[in-house]
Amino acid sequence: LITRHLHLHPLIPNENNEYFSTNEIWVISVKEMYDFVLNMILGMYMWTNWYQKDHWIL
Repeated sequence: LITRHLHLHPLIPNENNEYFSTNEIWVISVKEMYDFVLNMILGMYMWTNWYQKDHWIL
């Protein structure tokens, strides 16, 4: 994730030989970070409230 952000630059093409504007790079970076954090929070919630052995009552 961080490595990808490090290599995003308006003068460097991506693997598809596309160039992104600074605004597009910002949007891509923010979206990736948001999705990453959201998945981490959801995972922590599920573990804390559903998947710990103490909560696993069937």
